[in-house]
Parts: sequence; C-alpha cells; structure tokens
Amino acid sequence: MEGDSAPLGEPERLLYIQDGVILKSITAKSLYIGCTGTLSIVEYPHHKISIDWKPKDFVLIDSLQEQEWTVVNTRLTTLSNHRFLLENIDKITTLHKIITLTGKKGIGSATFYFPHGNADTFSRNINIHCEILKVHKNAVHIVTPNLKPTTNGSLADLDDFFYDPSSSYGLRSFVRNIAIAPVDTIWKAGAKLGIFSAEEAAEKSSLNSMDSDNVEVGNWSLDEFELSPRPEILRGIPLLENQLIVFRDDTGSISEVEIVKEIIFKGGVEHTLRSEVWKYLLNYFPWNTTDEERKVLRHQKSSEYYTMKTQWKSITPMQENRFTDFHERKSLVKKDVDRTDRTFDFYAGDDNPNIDTLNDILMTFVMYNFDLGYVQGMSDLLSPILFVLKDEVDAFWCFVGFMDKVHTNFDIDQAGMKLQLQQLYDLTNFVCPKLANYLREQSSANMYFCFRWLLVLFKRELSLHDTMRLWEVLWTGKPCKNFHLLVSVAILDSEKTVFEERGYGFAKILKHVNDLSMHINLDHVLSKAEAIYHQIVSAPHLTNEIRRILGLEEVIVNQPAKDEEISSPVQNGVKENGSDASVSTSNGIRFKADKEEVAYQRSIDLSFL
Repeated sequence: MEGDSAPLGEPERLLYIQDGVILKSITAKSLYIGCTGTLSIVEYPHHKISIDWKPKDFVLIDSLQEQEWTVVNTRLTTLSNHRFLLENIDKITTLHKIITLTGKKGIGSATFYFPHGNADTFSRNINIHCEILKVHKNAVHIVTPNLKPTTNGSLADLDDFFYDPSSSYGLRSFVRNIAIAPVDTIWKAGAKLGIFSAEEAAEKSSLNSMDSDNVEVGNWSLDEFELSPRPEILRGIPLLENQLIVFRDDTGSISEVEIVKEIIFKGGVEHTLRSEVWKYLLNYFPWNTTDEERKVLRHQKSSEYYTMKTQWKSITPMQENRFTDFHERKSLVKKDVDRTDRTFDFYAGDDNPNIDTLNDILMTFVMYNFDLGYVQGMSDLLSPILFVLKDEVDAFWCFVGFMDKVHTNFDIDQAGMKLQLQQLYDLTNFVCPKLANYLREQSSANMYFCFRWLLVLFKRELSLHDTMRLWEVLWTGKPCKNFHLLVSVAILDSEKTVFEERGYGFAKILKHVNDLSMHINLDHVLSKAEAIYHQIVSAPHLTNEIRRILGLEEVIVNQPAKDEEISSPVQNGVKENGSDASVSTSNGIRFKADKEEVAYQRSIDLSFL
C-alpha cells in the first residue's frame, strides 16, 4: 500500500492460490492491466498477510513509476508483483466473477476478473484471515487481519532479532536453514550479530556452491522436510460457446489461447463444443487459423488420409501372406477393435459401422507410422475421439495428435513406461515420503500397479464422460508437464491409509487399485492434483530432479570440470551404449525392469485391457 515500501522478505506460507486471474483495473498506473496472472494469499514474516498478484508470461520493458498501491520491485526488467497488505484494505467486494479490493482512505482500489469462476472461493479464503466488521450482500468490511499469537518471552525476542525484511530470516527460517546449509546460515547469522563483517560472510558462504539435488547434512535429508499445507482448489465451469465467441475474431481465428486453455484446465469443455475444440487441443488445427485456412487444411488432410487408407486396402491376400508384420498387426487390430467399448451404445451390436470405422482408422495409422505400428491399448485411446468427432478423417488426425503426446507409452522396450513409473515414484516420495517408504518396504516401489493408469490415461478407471473431461484437461499442458502423474499421486494419496492400515503387499495393492475403476471422484482428484502442484512448486527443498519431471526451470549448479570423465550416462532409463539401465530415485533407491518383469507386467496388466 501507499507508504509501505519496506520489503516483506520471502513468503513463509502460501495460504491460497488461484491461476488465470486477469487484472481488470487498478488506481495506480500499471502495464499489466488486461494481463492474466496468479492471485494468491500469502503469509510473510511477522504474520503479515497480503494478496499478491503476479502476471504470467509478461516481460516489463520500461521502469514503473511510483504507484499508490505497493508494487514489489518497481524497477525491474522482468515480472513484477502487485502486493496488497490486508491491514491496508478497507473492503472486499465480490460480484459474480469480479473481486474489487478497496484500500483505506486515499489509497485506491484494484479489480480482478476470474474468467473461470472461483471469485467467491477466493473471497472466502481472505475472510479466514480477517476480522469482519460488517457484511453486506456482496461486500466484506475488514477491521484487521487475524494475527497469530506470538510466543511471549525470549523466543519472540529471538525471532525479532533474526528477522530481516530483506530476507526470509526468522527463528523458523534460521532453524530450517541451519539443517539445510549450516555453514552458510551460521556465517550469515554471525554477520547480523556483528561478530564478523558481511564481506567475510559472503566470502565464506557455501550455499551457492552446493548442488541443490544432493543437499544432505548428517542424518537430515531434503526429502524429510514437510510441504506447506495444500491450498483449497475448486473446479470451474466448462468452456461454453458464448465464452469461445469472445476469443474468436471475424475470420474465425482464436486469440488469447492461454486464457482459453486456463478455462479448459479448470472446467473442461461443454460437450457440444468438443468436436471443435478437440481439433485445436490435439494440434489438428492451429489456434490462429482462419475459417478459410482450416477448410484448405482439412481438404489436404482428407486427401492424405485416403491415400494411406488405399495403400493398405489394396494389399492382396497373396501379398499379405508374405508381409508378416502387416498381417500380425492387422489381426491384432481386428481382435482389439471387436472388444473395444462394446457396452457403449455408439459401438454396441453386430455389424456396427462405427466398429468398422474404428478398425479402418487404426489400420491407416499402421501405414502412417509403421515403425510404431499398433500396440494393444491404442484402440482405447481412439474410441472416445471417434465418438466425439463422428468423422473418420477428423478422428484419424486427432488420434495422430494424441499419439504424438503419448507415443512413448507404446515403445517396444517400454522405456517410456518405465521412465514414467520411476517419475511417479519420485513424485510420490517427494509429496508423500511415508507412503513411498511403505511401498518400498512392500516391494512395490516399481509402481507397476499404476501401469494401466498411465498406459491409457485412466480410460479403464473412469466413465466415458469423465475420461473425456480428464483428457481435455491434460491436453492443455497446464499447469505443468506430466500433470497426469500428479493425478496419479493424488489418487495414491487418498488411498495411502488403506494400504498402510490393512498392510497390503504388492498383490493386494494391485487388486485394490484395479477395484477403484469407476469409483474415482474426478473433480476431487483434479482439485487435489492441482493443490499438490502448488505444494511442490512452493517447497523450499524442491530439487532439480522434480523440476525436470514437471518441466520447471532448473536451478543452476556448478558444472563438472571439462576434463572430468562421466561414465555410462543414462538417458530415459537406457545407457548410451543401448543396454538397459537401472533407474535411480531421489533417495538413492534403484530398480531395474528387465525383460522378465516386462513380460510379467504384460501378463497382469494388459489382460485387463
């Protein structure tokens, strides 16, 4: 707020966060008006509660002038936050998808637009940390933030002594940092006490030379630190026709693609819109193409499709007898198609033409990508696409786009599946270390019981309606890479008590996981998975290994000397010389999925397909 120029230091707790919030207006000058960002409720040292708005994917070129509302780091060339201390806010007004923060006399106001809803939820979370003086229909008047009681006596004095508004130092931070980086922390504390100079502390500091992936002191490990409380995440409404019209210009080109994806991520797509929107999500049509450009593109794609279809249709029986690979794939496609989703009305009954179309699309895909060919499970991925699009050509090219995203699931050596299972264990170990330890003790750290989840992206665990909703959420690529792994972590987190209290071993865990089919609350799981994501990214002990899995920017660490020899590097679970490699986890646990394990896995999991 105005006059509050002292830095608050690093956040201590993230109390609530909402993505995809647009800064609609603000009393002070701002280059961010109209931009999408993240609105969060944050606790800073000394129990300072603030509402922070941070723009997303925006680069500030010019310096900002002094503003009535406090702006963090006003002279930046990168992203800058708008910060609103609760103690300086007089009123919060909520109206449909809009929240207005009104400052105390002479301070000004700011308005935020929630395109996918959740404005009421955000307002309620603010109220948790405020004392309410007066409540009108759509407005809450604030007296003062609820401050947590401080400890009387020496601990409070010590916390005040270590507090530095330009850093995260406080008693809790000091204790935490002494465990993570004792040398660096002691030198900094010594500098604050005046035992030695700040220059000496900077010279002796060792934190910058440490590899954040391998920080371990005595019996302490970064894996042992608890994550911050999970924020409450609510789902939004699906993308509607009247919303999409707003983002489409006169030529039919769609703008503000990231905002559209945010809406889809929070609520999916209205079913009547799926046949149009899926073509964009699966890269059949670029978002910025006009109506005319899409007509030309579809004509080209249709011609290409029927050329490939004619190729396999024209193979004679005599040719097929001498074309073993083609014959085997054709037989496997027919076998799988004949039993794919036959309980759905769209595919039910004898001589169903939709079954024939399903077969033709998969056989044409064999010709399109003969190196990959057909692998059991692909028919499950195509089935909902054909159901939505109802057109052979469109369904084929959307299926191609889907396979571009998940083709490593069907590698003949299953390297892609092994890697995902290992990444799932690493995420589980980071989020739920107790569960990870239990799985390891039960010889289940290979996560094979989740094989079917990842192979066909929960197609066999959810109804057709929920499968479509989940897939379109995943296709947005938000909020991070490999969000489907966080969906898996969310389900496991919900079932961990059952595993542990009943003492389940691998076989019973597998049976229990398979019995979850058609009993998963998708909205609950998606909310939990998103909350877990926010927990992870705000964790002080976030490692580069976890950053890589989620596609986050890595922390720069010291590189090995040029003459330092690195032996047997592993790429995606396979050594450069081509041999199988055991995969290591963040805590040093290793397992190797050899040919026997793959064969066993196929026998216990693919039989369910």
